[in-house]
Amino acid sequence: GGVTLYGLKYNIAVGVLFINAWLSGKGHFFYRGQVEDSATAEISRSQVWQWIRHQTQLEDDSRLVSRRLVTDLTKEMVMELLMELGTGRPSDRDKRRLLTAADMFLEVVLKRDFPEFITTYLNQDHTFLSSQNTGQMEAIGGEIPRPKL
Repeated sequence: GGVTLYGLKYNIAVGVLFINAWLSGKGHFFYRGQVEDSATAEISRSQVWQWIRHQTQLEDDSRLVSRRLVTDLTKEMVMELLMELGTGRPSDRDKRRLLTAADMFLEVVLKRDFPEFITTYLNQDHTFLSSQNTGQMEAIGGEIPRPKL
């Protein structure tokens, strides 16, 4: 089959949630009743990167997968996850970590050159340092303080 909006959103969620778990010191997470890990995250972020690079057309609505579309869908997904987290009273630290994970995911999939492995990329100091800046995700509602160097 081809690329669907559902598949794109799923890959974005898996990528962001893996990075969120990684930042928490875990190598796996649960999503939609399944255990996901770096292998799934590698596939997900690789597909998103390739779909952007080749401007793949979505089967659902004929939109092209672009940097803007992926950024917008990532923001939407983070908002949804924050709403879900809100029912469990997440700490500001948990919220910041999720926003940082989204920033880092966008950094990986929007790069011109394909990072060879997501885990190698995440271990590079410059990535963690850059994740502490405001990054590509906007503070949602202005209520979540972002750490600065």
